[in-house]
Amino acid sequence: MRERFMEVFDSITIDCLNGDKYKTGKKTPDGQPDPSVFSTEKNREGIQVGTAIALLERRPDNAKRKPIADTYTPNAELGFRHWWGKEKREELEASLDKRVKPKKLKPALPLGLPFVPVAVRVDYKQWPTIADILRYSSFGFLTNRDEVLVSIDRKPLVDRMTA
Repeated sequence: MRERFMEVFDSITIDCLNGDKYKTGKKTPDGQPDPSVFSTEKNREGIQVGTAIALLERRPDNAKRKPIADTYTPNAELGFRHWWGKEKREELEASLDKRVKPKKLKPALPLGLPFVPVAVRVDYKQWPTIADILRYSSFGFLTNRDEVLVSIDRKPLVDRMTA
């Protein structure tokens, strides 16, 4: 999906409003409270998952978009901004007047085109893949084979597994 977004849009800006109970514990990087953007006086918890706003722009004059090929070259410019703390909603609204520029990102296709800032080692792309490391892969026990893998009596199951 991100690959398609990078192909058809001219500009993508992600405003990450954080406030994620599961990822950040509703704390800013410096340990201050980071409530949900949906928190209110009556509902201080807001929601538990983090929130982001994605602005995807497509300009009418850019009709000749190039399809993404093996050598990935994005069409879209990608920008990202983090908003933290109790005043993030007000700060986001104020940024509209101030024209706060987002941090420019260049997402890497081998990493899955992350739309967030990512730091990896320089040689990360040369690391072996899981498929390179493991000679054999399996999905494990498949439930579509229950008649083979499930039995009330031990002996018929052992016989089937031995065979």
